[in-house]
Amino acid sequence: MRLYLVSPNYRQRDGTLLKSTQYWTGAPARPTLKALPPPPWQVEMVDELLGEVDPDRPCDVGGITAMGPQIARAYELADAFLARGIRVIGLVTLGLHGQDEPVLQRTADFFEQTKVLLARFFTPAPYPGTEFHHRLAEEGRIIDDDWSHHDYASLVVEPRELSPTQLREGFAEAHRRFYSLKLIARRMWPPPPRNRLRHLGCLVANLKSHFFMRRNPMAWGAIS
Repeated sequence: MRLYLVSPNYRQRDGTLLKSTQYWTGAPARPTLKALPPPPWQVEMVDELLGEVDPDRPCDVGGITAMGPQIARAYELADAFLARGIRVIGLVTLGLHGQDEPVLQRTADFFEQTKVLLARFFTPAPYPGTEFHHRLAEEGRIIDDDWSHHDYASLVVEPRELSPTQLREGFAEAHRRFYSLKLIARRMWPPPPRNRLRHLGCLVANLKSHFFMRRNPMAWGAIS
């Protein structure tokens, strides 16, 4: 199995991708994920700020992580993977600075129009001791400082462009749309020519999410 991990960049006003020889983020998620697969897996990781992402790179699984201004570019790369028949799982954090109610709508529209296999939506989780937590605390935007609720599903941050109610309702609607039987059928048919057992597992996961949401319409966080 070949895994291609990508951190996309964002386009500048002239349409070009920002490039830099300095790296200032240092997020540990992708290096940690790269180290986890057993030896038969071949894992390649690229950060578009420093290197070039090859949308035609031979791979079995593509992983894309993005937030804020990177999201538009992440959608471009997801489209490229999908066009090649590589299935994509979407993990999206919403409720961050710069994201308003139309962003929730556009995100739901994107997942409805593409064949993203599974989707999970997350809320910001500013862990105590991090710069993110310190900044939000200074702004008075942490509305729940219980560590047990920092699970990427509970509402612990006051959104800047949304009310907590708008964020919760937007997430619930995104889940309801994505896991409707109509969209599940559109995503899962026709089955791929290979990895059909894995495809069947994803179908079961989709159906379980659908029936869970029918029984618990506002419990979107529980399936995140």
